[in-house]
Amino acid sequence: MSHQIMVIIRYLLQGLSLTAEQLLLILGPIMLLALVMHYVSDLTRNTAARLVGIKPFVWFTAIGTAIHELGHAIFCVIFGHRITDICLFNPKGETLGYVSHSYNPRSIYQNVGNFFISTGPLWLGTALVYGLVRYLLQADVFSAIPALSIDPQTVSSLSGWSLIGKELWLSVWHIFRLFLQPSLLGDWKFYFFLFLLFNIGSHMKLSAPDLAGVWVGFVAIYVLLLLVNLMTQWKGDFLLRMSYLAAGNLSVIYALMLFVIGLNLAVLVLVSAIKLLLNAIGIG
Repeated sequence: MSHQIMVIIRYLLQGLSLTAEQLLLILGPIMLLALVMHYVSDLTRNTAARLVGIKPFVWFTAIGTAIHELGHAIFCVIFGHRITDICLFNPKGETLGYVSHSYNPRSIYQNVGNFFISTGPLWLGTALVYGLVRYLLQADVFSAIPALSIDPQTVSSLSGWSLIGKELWLSVWHIFRLFLQPSLLGDWKFYFFLFLLFNIGSHMKLSAPDLAGVWVGFVAIYVLLLLVNLMTQWKGDFLLRMSYLAAGNLSVIYALMLFVIGLNLAVLVLVSAIKLLLNAIGIG
């Protein structure tokens, strides 16, 4: 094999490796948290439905269903997909809601959109929780969250990951301290927030078609980023350095997603405790 071919192969392999590392840095933690959020939401939803019955649960969380479908629809608009049909809430249908859309399969941009359209309910739900805390409860707790210190040395050691975990825990605890204020118990807005939180949190899950769309979009993102790397990596690893910087500056997103997961877990524990109590006294 000639030297030129070996150089080309090494260049391609370097591009594949760089692309994987960049996506792992930027999307890896978010997708891991999104996966946890999905399963916690699903468990909370099923537990609550068993407690009160499926029909009351469906109607009680109708707002959450509509928000879930809007999460899909908003990203359809952003990425140029054509919405062919939409139903925000249909308690008598096979699915509680749906968004049907079409797109140009030859468009890289629209293919990338499949990833964000499929995961749209997670992003919209997280953003709404942020807005509710910030504007309904009037608590600006997110601006004080510092950027994480993420660099090659940090992520290559257990002590580095321990430091990242500690920083994230402090950020999440900073947010949760808001709910330890006794004054909130006498504020109607706090209970309205909990109602909306339960609605949003119980529907922050992805269906089988959603998960299929995630993979289609992820492949498109990988191919697009790979092309960018192949065109630029000869200038150095500046894109990789930017990826580390971006990952560190996503600390607010990480903390907010952990916050939502924590609140969903709290609701799950409460609902489960009520279910066990009712079973113990022979009502459940």
